[in-house]
Amino acid sequence: LTVKSQDMVYSYEPDLMVSDPEGRMLMVEVKRPVSMSWSNMARFVQIDRSARDAGAAFLVLVPGSGNAPPQAPVPEFKSVNIAYASDEPGMTQAVIEALHDMPPGRADEAQYWEDEPSRTSPSA
Repeated sequence: LTVKSQDMVYSYEPDLMVSDPEGRMLMVEVKRPVSMSWSNMARFVQIDRSARDAGAAFLVLVPGSGNAPPQAPVPEFKSVNIAYASDEPGMTQAVIEALHDMPPGRADEAQYWEDEPSRTSPSA
């Protein structure tokens, strides 16, 4: 995925790409709780916007914690879908819910893997 910010353009590859038979596509970034820094959150906002522009959704999955840590409310960060899960079933459920919260449709997968056009996404 090509991500455009105000001052730069860079390539982003998610930790996991999930799709379903109805054409929904979800990019998943897995982060430890200690990695939820302000700078990463700002980067996640940019990735989320680019993913939406490409017809996909973006999820930041934070395993090992059942509850969101207290953070000051920042309006710019509200658009980012963040799921905190304490165990594997919780992580699986978060991915399924994020995928199925999207409307059906098929994005052109070449937008995500322009440097690897033969690569395929796993199905959910």
